[in-house]
Amino acid sequence: MSTDPIDREVLARLDFGDPPGEVLALLVGTFLEHAPTNVTTMVEGVAAGDVEAVTLAAHSLKSSARQFGAMHLGDLCEAIESAGRAGSVDPDAVAAAAVELERVRVALADG
Repeated sequence: MSTDPIDREVLARLDFGDPPGEVLALLVGTFLEHAPTNVTTMVEGVAAGDVEAVTLAAHSLKSSARQFGAMHLGDLCEAIESAGRAGSVDPDAVAAAAVELERVRVALADG
């Protein structure tokens, strides 16, 4: 997959600070600091059979990913959350979310 994992129009809406880019950089830094925790929680939840932990972490990451224009990551998390609410977890979906988060991280770090 070579397309940008970030919808840059969505991300641009977060750039409201003065000087330009300062607030956005702070927000992106906060996202990049906290998002891996959600993926780790999902991975550990899958290993432990903790459907509730996976579901809650997917919900949290879904929301924040979409705020930063990471729509595919948000969609993956939505599917994981939906499966969790139905009582199951898909280890492959969680692995895909982890891979997608890395793509998002690289794209956001590169600007």
